[in-house]
Amino acid sequence: AVIARSFAGKSTVEDAKETVLSRLHSLAQTHVMLIDKEWRGADIADVVQAEMEPYAGRVTIEGPTIMLNAKAAQNFALAVHELATNAAKYGALSNQTGRVHISWSITQPNAHGRFLFRWQERGGPQVNPPPRKGFGSTVL
Repeated sequence: AVIARSFAGKSTVEDAKETVLSRLHSLAQTHVMLIDKEWRGADIADVVQAEMEPYAGRVTIEGPTIMLNAKAAQNFALAVHELATNAAKYGALSNQTGRVHISWSITQPNAHGRFLFRWQERGGPQVNPPPRKGFGSTVL
């Protein structure tokens, strides 16, 4: 599904190839992280930091330690990857001065707690809603 959906809306094979390779890199990076932990899972902070590494210095990350199981870590990495890609193409990371603040928390930390994830962009251009929903919207 990741590969097939990567071709939707692409005008050239080169665009599709770049999208596929970028998403595969995200998954591979997460797999390495999981292998290092013997597939027991990954800390959400490690997943976010790995995805945001190309933008170090322009991103702040904060939140409590939360361990994700292997499947959740892979899915979450793809979601953060899509947010980062959109920020780099159209949002705060598409210029020299924009910044992204990423945070998360658990409300009512018990069996019925709720995970809150916040992605805030500052200093980017005005962003208009896309005319169609792409892979990133599906992942999120």
